[in-house]
Amino acid sequence: MTLPDKKTFPKALRKLDQWLQYKIVDGVKIPKQCHPNGNASSTDPDTWSCFYDAYTYFNPEKRDGLGFALTVEDGYIVFDMDKVRNPETGDTVEWAATMIEDLDSLTYISQSGTGYHIWMRSSEPLPGKGLSVKWPTDPDTALEIFEQKRFIVMSGNLYKKTGIKDRTERIHNIYNNIAAHKAKKHQQSQPKPSGAKAFRNHVGKGITLKDFLDKHNVAYRPKNDVFQLYECPWSSSHTDESDGVGHAAVFTLPDGRWAFSCCHNHCEDRGIKHFTAFVKGE
Repeated sequence: MTLPDKKTFPKALRKLDQWLQYKIVDGVKIPKQCHPNGNASSTDPDTWSCFYDAYTYFNPEKRDGLGFALTVEDGYIVFDMDKVRNPETGDTVEWAATMIEDLDSLTYISQSGTGYHIWMRSSEPLPGKGLSVKWPTDPDTALEIFEQKRFIVMSGNLYKKTGIKDRTERIHNIYNNIAAHKAKKHQQSQPKPSGAKAFRNHVGKGITLKDFLDKHNVAYRPKNDVFQLYECPWSSSHTDESDGVGHAAVFTLPDGRWAFSCCHNHCEDRGIKHFTAFVKGE
């Protein structure tokens, strides 16, 4: 891959020492230091570089592109739209096209060509670390909102060449509406307590969730009645690099049954039966 002209990257971002490179390994974008030749972290500024170094020392035989590490302090918010664009025709699904026009801020076509990254500023931090959701009216598409502890792939493939605009109110309105929708959906999906322990007995009569995890050598960190997994079974990238613990967890419901949860969009359709089957190698 040849990097695009440096002027396709905003001058405001080029002034910040929050740049890194990345390498695609088995479909996963791994953050890399510009020099020396080691892994980088979206939460460790010591592994970041200035734009000059990231751009100048880029080796297309060893790297696949550049990335930018987001922090709360820089005030940048990125809307990452996935599977909303036909890479061959450029056709974009209606909700994404409408949002891009409404927000009217710097927008790139994603590295895959199937999505967009909208760059904005917010004078107020988001109420949470970020958000990932399948779009309610088009579940084959997705929107992720990032503010911190993530690196954003910088494709340089400009779609909307406006500057990075302050969209504080609109960002928070969209974020809060989606968060409310997710909370309602989660509440509706919760099983009604029945006193039955069917799934626990399905795994093994009398076995506890902790015993099951230990038996199958699943690495976890206990937190109250929740077992935070060090790695999501389906993607090692679903890990919070700040403490090495993944965004996936298993826990026991009040009625004794087990449950699995991962905050990433890719795992939204997976449940405890998928998890136990994967762990047991079924």
